[in-house]
Amino acid sequence: MSFSSTVKNEVCHQPIETTCCILAELSALVRTTGLISLKGNDQISLDFSTENAALARRIYSLLKKRYNMPASVKVSKGRKLKR
Repeated sequence: MSFSSTVKNEVCHQPIETTCCILAELSALVRTTGLISLKGNDQISLDFSTENAALARRIYSLLKKRYNMPASVKVSKGRKLKR
């Protein structure tokens, strides 16, 4: 397991209680793995891309905990090119 995978798994298992911590973590995740899209009619879309299942669960739970908004998860199998 790579160092970054180990760190992501450790962070994903840390409890978060306060709103400011949730917002800080979501801000960092949007910055590193996210995409914000303006859809029109005052709608915003947040898209995250990760290969780490624990991180995907963490993002989902943070969004639900902070905003209680509907979210969908799309899983796709990517083809990895070998070097």
